[in-house]
Amino acid sequence: MPNKLGYHYYSSPFAAAPISDFTDELGTIYSAYPYVGFDTLQTVTPFPNFYLYDETYAQTTISIGWDGASGNLLPMKGYCINFGGSGGSLTTDITGTVNSGPLSIPVTYTSSGNAWADGWNLVGNPYPSPIDWGATSGWTKTGVADGIYYFKATSQYYGTYASFVGGYGTNGGTATIPSMQGFFVKATAAGTLGVTNDVRVNAQPTFFKSTGTVYPSLRLTGYQTQNTTKTDETVIYFNPQATNNFDSGFDAYKMMNNDPAYPNLYTSYNGSASLSINALPPLSNTDMVVPLGYMTKTNGSFTINASEILNFDPSQHIYLEDNQTSTIQDLTLNPVYTFTTTANAPQYRFFIRFSPTIVTGIGENSTSFVNAWSSGKDIYVSHSNTTLQKAVLSVYNMLGQQVITDELLGSSTFRYTLDKPGCYIVNIISGSDTFQKKIIIM
Repeated sequence: MPNKLGYHYYSSPFAAAPISDFTDELGTIYSAYPYVGFDTLQTVTPFPNFYLYDETYAQTTISIGWDGASGNLLPMKGYCINFGGSGGSLTTDITGTVNSGPLSIPVTYTSSGNAWADGWNLVGNPYPSPIDWGATSGWTKTGVADGIYYFKATSQYYGTYASFVGGYGTNGGTATIPSMQGFFVKATAAGTLGVTNDVRVNAQPTFFKSTGTVYPSLRLTGYQTQNTTKTDETVIYFNPQATNNFDSGFDAYKMMNNDPAYPNLYTSYNGSASLSINALPPLSNTDMVVPLGYMTKTNGSFTINASEILNFDPSQHIYLEDNQTSTIQDLTLNPVYTFTTTANAPQYRFFIRFSPTIVTGIGENSTSFVNAWSSGKDIYVSHSNTTLQKAVLSVYNMLGQQVITDELLGSSTFRYTLDKPGCYIVNIISGSDTFQKKIIIM
């Protein structure tokens, strides 16, 4: 390892290598359930340095699933090992009979009522060579979504996540999985992850951002304005096989970075969970609006950069809309947007609008065709348009979930009732005109 710092996800290329082989790298191996009595404050002493992940434990959050490991390293099982707070290179060595041929591991799915926490399985490359997650033969992925997720340590206990699905990666995520690499998959049901030698490739990977070059795609990079090295990425792409819902073969969930020096950048659509990679159906001659989440643990100046804009029709406009400042910026003309925010501010301040027409700005109580206000649990929208041009209304909550959608025609006042108090965004599109407004429901 070029840098031994912190947590690393491991997997064994041998049939029955003992965990004790890591004693010369770790010293004493502490392997136990770190949340005794669901102690989420992590007061267990000494804190473990060698884990496996048990999906059946994760009843409230993914972080509760860690458990102690013992005995031998199991083929295709992933393990999380903490090599301490010091950096520098380290060579780890384990021995045994090399794996070859067909191998498989069961994956579990435990329904807890919290869909985000359910189904995560830490698995790994079982061979002494890299493997290709995108290989057309050799994989069995029964009950397994196609996204994979890697952890990259930034300190002894903190780090960031990379993801890969459908030919697209974020934060360096790639389809080529190195030997001895562990990674997360998310099960959709109890099933099996299996491999044969057909998935093996000859060389260690050259890491790159994306292999997806066919479809229109937008890559956004977020970072503190004064520190361009601590970044996070999200990707939106348009695939004819994708839907407006979560597609297990094309979408990847957002696993949140826990290092406070790094922001978290992600999208949502049609009430989906937070996504690191978001596949949507092809664009048409109408606008598509995608909520963009930007979450940070620090105050200050931050930047969103459209670092890749690939394969779009030249007439397509891509706008970043800042609901807080009523600013709209065409990313195809100016890809860098800088703003100020505070720690733990509401997640969905921004929208990405894909539009075939030129949008000149966001109106708030200033357009001639629409206005919106609230009273009690009701949102009222006054729409005045004598041209009979249809307007599309969407209402989003602060999680980026679309809670209301409607078509407005003619001149009238429309009423919509919301049961849950909170802050909502009213978004209306009529031709090249747009309107957005924050509405508070008490």
